[in-house]
Amino acid sequence: MPARDMERRLLSGLLEWVSLPVPNYEYFCESHESSSRPFAGYRKLPGIADDTSKMVDRQRVAGQLEIFLARLHSYPVDKAREAGVPEERDLVVHWRDKSREQLRRLDGLNVNPGLLRRYLENDTPVSFEGAASLVHYTGKLDAEVISRSRYLATCLAIHNITLGRDLGRIQWVEAGYAALQLVFAT
Repeated sequence: MPARDMERRLLSGLLEWVSLPVPNYEYFCESHESSSRPFAGYRKLPGIADDTSKMVDRQRVAGQLEIFLARLHSYPVDKAREAGVPEERDLVVHWRDKSREQLRRLDGLNVNPGLLRRYLENDTPVSFEGAASLVHYTGKLDAEVISRSRYLATCLAIHNITLGRDLGRIQWVEAGYAALQLVFAT
């Protein structure tokens, strides 16, 4: 099943499940004569623009995010499978390999590239071995969860920088750089 169909099916199931709005596709076109890429449309999600994010009540947003993530984590795995969501049993290895490849394409990082490479190679955390869930990890917040979270945040920051550069999305690049600074500041 193509990823776009999986995404549409999953999001339609999540609409009633989670506590915050998610995209609800209203328009979808497989392809157009001038493009081989599909496109979709949905109503703009409510919220504030990123340029005003400094005025956000972070405590309130954190509370909303906590509820949203708790609901997302509890989404039935069987429903996700029915929507076509692939199972990635070793998420850490998947993102490590992807990040190592993407890191080769990056220059001008705001952290020491050698340190970052050594971290990806030598500090790979233990993979999660619990029950499957749609997203993230559930359960006790222990040292292993924190280690995996830090590692995956690093990998996703590299991905955001790479994808942002490829697509000309400077805000994704900036968010990736900011995430790297936060991860390596601790």
